[in-house]
Amino acid sequence: MGDITDFRENIDILIDENNPKIQPPFKSINSSLDKYITTDPSYFQFELNHNQSSYMISAKDKTNIPSMVILPKEYNGLPVTKIKNNGFSGCTNLFIVIFEDKSNIKKIGLFAFYGCTQLESIELPQSIKSIKPGAFHSCSKLQQVYLHSKYPPQLGKVVFCQTSPTLDFYVPSKSKELYKVFDGWKDYKKCIFSLPCNIPSNLGFFNFILNDDDTYTVYVKDKKILPNHW
Repeated sequence: MGDITDFRENIDILIDENNPKIQPPFKSINSSLDKYITTDPSYFQFELNHNQSSYMISAKDKTNIPSMVILPKEYNGLPVTKIKNNGFSGCTNLFIVIFEDKSNIKKIGLFAFYGCTQLESIELPQSIKSIKPGAFHSCSKLQQVYLHSKYPPQLGKVVFCQTSPTLDFYVPSKSKELYKVFDGWKDYKKCIFSLPCNIPSNLGFFNFILNDDDTYTVYVKDKKILPNHW
């Protein structure tokens, strides 16, 4: 998972006014990203775990969270290791969730992202050890889950219930067969594939197409739903 600074610096914008799904002019996309992607702790609630040596994270105000958030790896010098039960449930404005590089998140709590109806794709860090029941239940647009864990995380019940019917999972190639027979994951064995070399970030409002020179061409999926601030 790349640093968001690299993400911004490697964007190349393609404008085609003849294509109704592409919205010009995108002249201020970098400043827009700064405004609408946040690691600002004021948007998050941090609570000490029982061990008093790490934190769990949740949304402070689910009605006022930016469309794109980066979940930090630490807070006040201590690791952030858990997404709280129901921590981001009902955040219907949430399109993109990014885990900070070298994330410490080990557990995604019960119904953590329940009802995040705009969430389409998520890339989970290698640190993930367990995904609790209902974590992504009713994320009706969720189509891609990218996992970097070489060993399958413990998967609770109905985690991916009422997600997109085209939901696919991408895992380390050497672990693909293990995921296909592991409890919970084996239910999705026909939908488990090897991680691509470059993960296509078809997230939120945009499609990102990797160019030959390691930059991206950005397409708007549908300009009719593009927020005014873009």
